Amino acid sequence: MKKPILENCTYVNWLEYPGYIMMHRHDNLAEVTLSVHGKGRYAVNNHLYDVKVGDVILSGAGVVHDAFMQEREHYGTLTIQLSGLQMPDCEPGQFLAKDQVPVFHLPKQYPELRRQMSEIQAMFGMEDEEYQEACQEKAEIVLEQVVQMIHDSDCPVQKVDSFCLEIEEYINEHYAENLSLESIAAAFYVSTFHLSHLFKKETGYNFKQYMMRMRIGEAQKIFLDEKNARIADVAERVGYEDAAYFSRAFQKETGMSPKEYKNYISVMR
Repeated sequence: MKKPILENCTYVNWLEYPGYIMMHRHDNLAEVTLSVHGKGRYAVNNHLYDVKVGDVILSGAGVVHDAFMQEREHYGTLTIQLSGLQMPDCEPGQFLAKDQVPVFHLPKQYPELRRQMSEIQAMFGMEDEEYQEACQEKAEIVLEQVVQMIHDSDCPVQKVDSFCLEIEEYINEHYAENLSLESIAAAFYVSTFHLSHLFKKETGYNFKQYMMRMRIGEAQKIFLDEKNARIADVAERVGYEDAAYFSRAFQKETGMSPKEYKNYISVMR
C-alpha cells in the first residue's frame, strides 16, 4: 500500500460554523471523518446515514458527500484529507467498493483514531518541519487503523439500484448544465413520476433539493479554493445564468450571501 499524503485537517462544530461546505466532492482527496460530538446525518455516495459519537465515515476521492445537523443539536466532526490514497484491491483514491457501506458504527479502533487525529489537529498548520513530519506519521497510523477497521467489519454491502446510480452519476457530471427532472427523465426514457419516486427513495433527497445542494456546495468549494473568484463567474460555472438568483439561492442555503461568505472565508484563511 502506497503512503498517502496528509493535505488537511479540520474540526467543525456544526452549530457554530456557518461556512461549512454542503454537498460537494474532492477529485483528488479522500477523507476520514470522525463523529466526535452529538449526532447528525451524513450522506456518502448519495445515501443518508444517521451518525453519532464514535462513528467513522469514509469518503473516497470524487465521492459526493454531505452532512446535516438534527434539529440544531450539537454536532461535531473531525476530518483529515489524504491525497495519493491506494488501498488494497481498490481503485485509486477509494477506501471501499461503491456498494460497500462507508459508515462504521462504534468500531473498536475509534479511540485510537480520535487520539491520533486530535493530535494532528493540534499540530497541523505549524510551519516547523518536525511538526509536519509528525502529522504525516500520525496520518499513516490513522490509515493503518482504518485498514484494520475495514478488515474487522467485513464491510457489509448495501443494495444499490444500478439504474438510480446511473442517474446520480449523470447529474454529478452535468449538474452545471440546464438540467430538469423532465430532461433527465426523457434522457433515460422513464416518466418523471417514476424518476422522482426512485430518486427520493434511494437517496433521501428530492431532485430539486439535490440539485440545489450540489450547485451551492460546488460554489462554496470554488470560493474556498479560488480567493479571487468573481460571484457572477462562479454562478455560471455551477449552472446559474442569473447571478442575482444564484445569490438568493446561496443566501437561503448557507445563511450568508456569496459576498459575505467570501469575506468570512478570507478571515478564516
